[in-house]
Amino acid sequence: MLAPPAFLVSLAAGLGGAPVHDTEVEKEAAEMWLAEEARSVNAEAVLLEGHPASKATEWAAEAGVDVMVAATHRGLVERALLGSFAGYLAHHAPCSVFLVPPEQGDS
Repeated sequence: MLAPPAFLVSLAAGLGGAPVHDTEVEKEAAEMWLAEEARSVNAEAVLLEGHPASKATEWAAEAGVDVMVAATHRGLVERALLGSFAGYLAHHAPCSVFLVPPEQGDS
């Protein structure tokens, strides 16, 4: 698995000696990372901008998605409060949502 975009941006910033907060560089790094990840599992990459959960549900409605898959990383109490991305999808997605818990021992 490739490093996440934030790591790539941090690495590039470290080479110059000063932090870089260039949204265009960050977007390009995210697009490159996402494209590579999608290729590795034979999927189509879609990079959305804005509030993550609401943009994902809007995109799913426009694209006619049949099912969305999201990882959960919180316990039952936190999920009950529905402050998470996965919780938002579960209640607002225009399709079925498959929530995948972390493996035992992961957090």
